[in-house]
This record gives sequence, structure tokens and C-alpha cells, in this order.
Amino acid sequence: MEICLLNNILGQHSFKYHSTSFMKQTIPLFIALSVSTFFGCKKEDKDDGGNNINNHLEVLGGNSEAFSFDASTGDTIVGPQGTRLILKPNSFYYKKDNTPASGQIMVSLFEIYSKGGLIHFNKPTISNGEFLVSGGVAHVRLGQNEDEIYSTDSRIQFPAADPTVGMRAFGWIDASQTWEQYIEIDLAPENDGDNIYRYNFPLPQNYNWINCDRFYDNPGPYTSVVCDVPGSHKVGEHNYSSTVFMVLKDQFSVIRLSTEQIDNRFTVGHLPLNIKYSLVAVKIKNYEVEAAFKEDLITGTPAVIHSMALQAISNSDLKLKLASL
Repeated sequence: MEICLLNNILGQHSFKYHSTSFMKQTIPLFIALSVSTFFGCKKEDKDDGGNNINNHLEVLGGNSEAFSFDASTGDTIVGPQGTRLILKPNSFYYKKDNTPASGQIMVSLFEIYSKGGLIHFNKPTISNGEFLVSGGVAHVRLGQNEDEIYSTDSRIQFPAADPTVGMRAFGWIDASQTWEQYIEIDLAPENDGDNIYRYNFPLPQNYNWINCDRFYDNPGPYTSVVCDVPGSHKVGEHNYSSTVFMVLKDQFSVIRLSTEQIDNRFTVGHLPLNIKYSLVAVKIKNYEVEAAFKEDLITGTPAVIHSMALQAISNSDLKLKLASL
């Protein structure tokens, strides 16, 4: 699901705009509305009756940053959490017809470096059924007016928490709800002289969500976890009133439990033994939210079954709980 910056402007989130010719500032609403012509939602917003938990969690997700630069000069942009975009001059093209783009280009940057953030935006660390360990996630869009733009020669860099670990680059596929590799070899972080190690990947042309990951070392034996959430039901073709995530305690990994078997029952398999985890179950009905949190340790191969006793929770308390994971 795309981030809708217009909702952020009109809702509870601030909209920060940065330019190469102006100091950092939070801009007034009337300017923000014009800046957001491109970054607003392209598809029509539909009222889900307050019963789609994914939509609700995303609204609570956080702020987006907006920048502008000239296509002829390029720019280097650093997000608040350290993600860096190296935007090379004269490397920009319109996606609609592949013609060169010129003049002022807008950039939207959203960063996720927390497990709670992955839950807010429904971006579990899974690639075609295999578990991933993340080193950071970013959502990047380049545009001008209503036209989306791509670059043929720009880079995205993620700060490295551990400079000894190699990572790969993945892009998010909405249709299959999974991460797809676009750099299929482990790249070691680089230090370009400022004593900060960063993973340095090409800025992809076909993805907006980008993940810096490695595959989870999972030799087996395996087990599964089952979670019962009373009152869960499907909303539309792909969404549910409830969602359940498993958060690994010792890794930057978040796994979304499957809902494919039985209503009210969420499952995940192929789990290694001796991992500590937290289960996060959230349900919404008519805009009223309930949640449950449970910690456990996998010690054996029989399936572990949890029954989640959901309780009413405010949006502010839910955000705090997710931020603490």
C-alpha cells in the first residue's frame, strides 16, 4: 500500500519539506497542498467502515520527508534516520514515456528502522517464504507534478549497524506481498571517509519500497506457531479486520502470520527452535481497536498454539506498544 502524504498533511502528521535552496522547515498547509500534487494518493480513497486493520495501522505509521532538487545538478539527501540518497545529475526520466526529466524534481523519503514500523506499514521480512533479517527499509518516490520519475544512475545507502555483515537489496512486490531481490550477492558496508559504514545499492527503477536484508540462517529442525484471534473476518479481497505478527526478539525480523487456513486462526511454519518472539494481534471493528501482546520461546517441534485475549486499546497506546518492540 502506497504512503499517502496528503493524508499526513490533513491528519495528525507533519509534512516536512526540504529544498537545496531553502533551510529545513515545516511548511504551511496551503504550500503543502501544492507540493503534494504528485505525492498525494493516486487511487481513490475508499471508506472501509473502520474495519480494515492494515489501513488503520498505516495511518498511525509516522511522518514522511519531502525534498526538492534540480535535475541538472542532482543532490545528496540524508534522511533523519541516516538513509542517504545519491542523486546523480541528468540521470532522470519520466516513467510514462522514458523521456528525460528536467527542472525541479520532488523526492519523498520514508524510513523504517524499527520492528513496529514494519508492522505499521505491513512490510514483513519475508522473501518468497524465506525469512529475512533487515538492516533498514525506505520508501522513495521521485516525481514532478503528477508524473513519476526514475533515475538510471543514483544510489541508496543504508547505515550499517554491524559493519562485518553483508546485505542484499530487495524491492517490495504488492501483488505477492513479498520482497524480491534485485541485488543477489552479499555486499559489505562501505566507509567513504566519514567513519559511518553504509550499504550502498543502486536506487531501483521499478520499486518504491526498498529493503536492505540478509537471509535468516535457519538450518532446522522446524516447528510452527498457531494463533487464535476471536472475531476475525475478511474485508474485501485481500484485507482482514485482524492481523497477527511475530516479532523476533534478537533479530530485526517481523513475520506476518498467514490467514489462509481458517477464519480466526493465523499460522506460521518453518520456524527454527530456541527463538524468543513476541506475538502482536490487532483487530478493528467500526474504528474501535483491540490488541493483545504475548511473549514466548520456541523449545520443541510440536506446534505452539496461542489464544489471544484481545482488549480495547487507544491509538496512542498502540503506537507506544509497537514502538517498544
